[in-house]
Amino acid sequence: MTEKIRVEVTEEDIAKGIRENCRLCPIARAIKRLGHEEVAVMGDSIEIGTVDFEAPPEVDAFVEAFDAFRPVQPFAFDLEIPRG
Repeated sequence: MTEKIRVEVTEEDIAKGIRENCRLCPIARAIKRLGHEEVAVMGDSIEIGTVDFEAPPEVDAFVEAFDAFRPVQPFAFDLEIPRG
């Protein structure tokens, strides 16, 4: 079974996120706030624990812009993850 989670990337996530760091980027910070400790965001994929997910296109675009020092804005997206 899966569970849909809503990930909200805030201005604070953006300000405290670290470029080119898949575990400390703004999106990883936002997912960790939801209670997931092991998170890595690689643009087109997101790893939570040992499970790899295809990331929505807006995640890939955000990571690309953030890592290139282009302006980014807070945003939200849904992600289906396994329960348990």
